Amino acid sequence: MNSGEARIDRQREQVKRACVGLRVSIPALGLPNGFGLYSGFVVEVENEWLFITAEHAFTRTDETAGLNTALARYPSASIAFQPLGLDPKRAAGNVVPFRLDECRRFATSRLATERQADLEPAELAAMRAADCECILLKDLYVDNLRSVGVCPLTWESVPSLSDREASKAVDAPGDRAIEVCGVPSSLTTVEAETAGLWFYCLPLKLESVDNPPILELSRLWGEPDIDDIKGMSGGPVVYLGADQPYLVGIQIAQIKREGGYVYRAAMSVPFMESIRFWIQMGAENLPSGE
Repeated sequence: MNSGEARIDRQREQVKRACVGLRVSIPALGLPNGFGLYSGFVVEVENEWLFITAEHAFTRTDETAGLNTALARYPSASIAFQPLGLDPKRAAGNVVPFRLDECRRFATSRLATERQADLEPAELAAMRAADCECILLKDLYVDNLRSVGVCPLTWESVPSLSDREASKAVDAPGDRAIEVCGVPSSLTTVEAETAGLWFYCLPLKLESVDNPPILELSRLWGEPDIDDIKGMSGGPVVYLGADQPYLVGIQIAQIKREGGYVYRAAMSVPFMESIRFWIQMGAENLPSGE
């Protein structure tokens, strides 16, 4: 292993400590083993911890009801944070129960609607495209997550993609890497306490950057042999191998095309700036995503 690969490995371990799943147990829905697991991660902005996942996990209306609908229908559902990147042998003791109704939360698309008079068209489009649900964590949950080893990504981990020369992840994969982290839904049919065993950081190749700022990526093949990453929406897309790990986006969709899947990620700058605005203005005075 050369020095570049060793640096990537160290930074990957750092990112894994920020990766947390939202585990929802609603036996009446007939989910595998009675629970659903949603990929996500924790960030620290303005000295506040927030859990980040995909907005469509809460709002979708397809054959699997979104969490907003499911939790309203089954108020007795059990909800917990499941650290994903920590030692899976300790996963059962790492689960952190919490009450969603005790936390303030918002979706970037809703905040964009509230702020549309103040935003430039490009900024508004970027916020609406982000597909990002943010849950502001109370001190109790911060303390409990910290006690089991969770360590958030920070504002300092958010770069301009061009500034960090992410194309190097294509040109020199031994020295740079772009990866998406989370748990594919096809692999969550397991007991909740061992969910970390099916957590992956999958190498990606940058294909294009659209406007509004959406990254299109494809798999760099290797181990593990997974191309369908449904369920990893909400997970972080990170750039490894530079001076520190960088959060470049949040995974939001996969599209089946000839020859395989293309993955779409919302770039981190718009949604992290939205979070910072929301906190600076006072979360209690701004719209919730409920």
